[in-house]
Amino acid sequence: MCLAIGSQSSSAEPPTTSSERGYKTDLKVIYKVDRDGKTIITQDYKITNLDPTIYINKYGFQTTVANIYNVKVNNNGKELLPQVVSDGNGSTITFEFPEEIVGQNKERTFSVTYETRDLATVAGNILELRLPKLNQPELYDSVITELRIPSYFGEPSRINVQANTVTADMTENVFTFTNIFNQITAIFGNSQTFAVTLRYNLENTTAGNAITQIALPPDTSWQKVHYTQLDPPPQSIKMDDDGNWIATYALTAKAKLTVNALAQVLVSLQPDPTVPVKYPLDAHTQSDEFWETQDSQIQDLAAEHSTAKSINQYVVDTLTYNNFRTGGAVARLGALGALNSPTDAICQEFTDLFVTVARAAGIPSRRATGYAFAENRSLRPLSLEGDVLHSWPEYFDYSQNVWQPIDPTWQNTTKGTDYFSQFDVNHIVFSLNGLSSTKPYPAGSYKTITEATAQDVVVTPVDSFPIVAPDIQINLTPITFFTIPIPGFYTLTYENFTGQAWYDMPIRLQDGNSHTSFDSFTEQTIQLLPFERRQKTIIIRNPMRMSSSVILQLNYDQQTIINNQYQVSTLPLPFPISNLPFTVTAVAGVLICSLIIAGCLLVFRRRK
Repeated sequence: MCLAIGSQSSSAEPPTTSSERGYKTDLKVIYKVDRDGKTIITQDYKITNLDPTIYINKYGFQTTVANIYNVKVNNNGKELLPQVVSDGNGSTITFEFPEEIVGQNKERTFSVTYETRDLATVAGNILELRLPKLNQPELYDSVITELRIPSYFGEPSRINVQANTVTADMTENVFTFTNIFNQITAIFGNSQTFAVTLRYNLENTTAGNAITQIALPPDTSWQKVHYTQLDPPPQSIKMDDDGNWIATYALTAKAKLTVNALAQVLVSLQPDPTVPVKYPLDAHTQSDEFWETQDSQIQDLAAEHSTAKSINQYVVDTLTYNNFRTGGAVARLGALGALNSPTDAICQEFTDLFVTVARAAGIPSRRATGYAFAENRSLRPLSLEGDVLHSWPEYFDYSQNVWQPIDPTWQNTTKGTDYFSQFDVNHIVFSLNGLSSTKPYPAGSYKTITEATAQDVVVTPVDSFPIVAPDIQINLTPITFFTIPIPGFYTLTYENFTGQAWYDMPIRLQDGNSHTSFDSFTEQTIQLLPFERRQKTIIIRNPMRMSSSVILQLNYDQQTIINNQYQVSTLPLPFPISNLPFTVTAVAGVLICSLIIAGCLLVFRRRK
């Protein structure tokens, strides 16, 4: 972090050892973080003269923290006037001493204090801290780093360096590190909840009726979503092979429709084992638009970088983020475009290059698009068109059986913060692009011409995620033909009345009679997405009897939540039905013919 300048003849490049310099430098750095994320940094110096002819008349140091303020220098109780120069690469602080301290083993002690909001991010109950590495550590004989965190945040859930000592009192926890020169990252808290408000502006510009679909933020291994409003409700909601939640709406000719969604999103550091994992398909290693895996340049890179970690580091080192490309509609360059113009990259180029090289190396990968909560947009920029969104890659980690998110863009813009092995709780997935490099589109990109500049995405940290119980109804109703029930044919309806998805719920349809069987009912477990209503046709057969009593049972968390009993008619056939639509029609036809014949016989009987 620091560069000493000054002696009897000031030198911009001082020797690296204390004996060569003629003085010894000991440093203690204190990072005091408050509950709002402001960090007060105090650097206490002790410089000891080893050469009686050497004295320090000027000192300066560099920090990679660019946005600093309230810079103060204290020299033996007296304030010195510092000179501060900041740019995109950091800040330089220099100052001169009014007196000379000469003599072997003589000591000069002074301190520099400044404040910043670039090192800590507070989102609700989560504190994310990323301390910069020490510049030119060879200039110091000893370094003690002290991290002071309000006790409100508790113990770190993740920290990349083990502290030498940890002390605590009623107000703060203190972590002390000795001679640590690399970056220190820590996250306090295991999860964070966000309130999300979304608006989808839909329009049918054709002269006929149309069907349109939108992608709702889904559950993933790292996030859980609870919807409190989805207005108007969709005709249907389905999960695709990437895990997206696709809601379908019908629009009449020339119609416009605004869909409003309110949700809470719980983002966690650990994967949620209750959310099923969508395993990779062949498409997740194949070429697509913007992902030119067959190009020779990409193939060469894949041969050189065969692991996700190596590919990520290559992308971080190769591309440069271009802040001037973040305004308005921005053309997507793709992987080859990023390689050809490495200084014109924004998040989509960092993502596309990683996905493309990873796929070429045989690593299943895809693009996540959504919102990333960031207090400092210069360090953690959002850059997609529409509402200010962000994109980042995911690769499938077979050792953990999970899609692992990473962020090479932010690792580049924060100058080395490890977003590969230390991901955060600030990324919210709106949509996942794996089977296609472009679709489905994320929330924030559904705009008509009149709403082109409207804000359709609002994200705010909140304190807690709602705890709800399943509210599910299951009904078994007879299928009718002109109001006449068809024996043995039933519609099974599942309906989720909550805004939360439920997975792997064991379901049983049974009858005490061993001769009863259920065609087209093969489920052992079911899953239901928020507000989802699903129907299927089943056939109840029993060759020995015309009616029966069946029990429909649904379990959740090892408890029975539905236990319905139905008196049903059965189809007296000993063999299963293979062609269900044909059979329904045939049985209905036979039923109607029987009724017609019976009616005719009655008429003829009356005539006699």
